[in-house]
Amino acid sequence: MATRVRRAAFFDLQNTSGPQADIARGAMARHRAAGDILVLVLPFRGEPAATTLFGHEADLVLHVEQSRPLTAGASATVDAAAKSEVIVEAMTRLHLDAVTCFGYGDHCGGKGLLCVVGNPRVVGYDAELLELARLKGWPMLDEPALDGIA
Repeated sequence: MATRVRRAAFFDLQNTSGPQADIARGAMARHRAAGDILVLVLPFRGEPAATTLFGHEADLVLHVEQSRPLTAGASATVDAAAKSEVIVEAMTRLHLDAVTCFGYGDHCGGKGLLCVVGNPRVVGYDAELLELARLKGWPMLDEPALDGIA
């Protein structure tokens, strides 16, 4: 009897409504149905964060520390390298091979995730992320059933 390879799907999403959310919602449902580990990647904001997305309970929520804004009025950001480190540590602790992991990102801050998983998926229309996807040959999802998780 063959052993099932453990897989995980990491979601680093900012848009939780509209067509982009429908794509991510479908991907999350298919990963849950396949028995994959669902991981939310969220910026740490000092308060308890959601553990569900699109009606699916996450198996793990990773909080990534935000850097402080350099100027007044600027937004706090998450360093891609710091995000990568948190995700690689989670894969290591869960005994996952990056090749079996999927990543879904819809904003340029998701680069840290997409660069360390074996199956990156760009969701939506962030110009910087789309350009990176074109350069690296990553799938760009613009329809709900195109995530290719099988």
